[in-house]
Amino acid sequence: MKTKRAGRADKPRPANNGAVGAGRVELGEYIVADPLVCHGKPTFKGTRIMVWQILEDLARGESID
Repeated sequence: MKTKRAGRADKPRPANNGAVGAGRVELGEYIVADPLVCHGKPTFKGTRIMVWQILEDLARGESID
């Protein structure tokens, strides 16, 4: 007899490489997280530029221009 384990779903999980949810998540007006783009890391809409890259550039003293 099988017993149910707490926290487990009855149906199979989608193959999305561990990303939460199965689709694109809007994180504001300009930023999205999509498991199909850059492994789900937050990027600027319509690009493959990851948010952490721009933040590192700004921290190094690069100008916004």
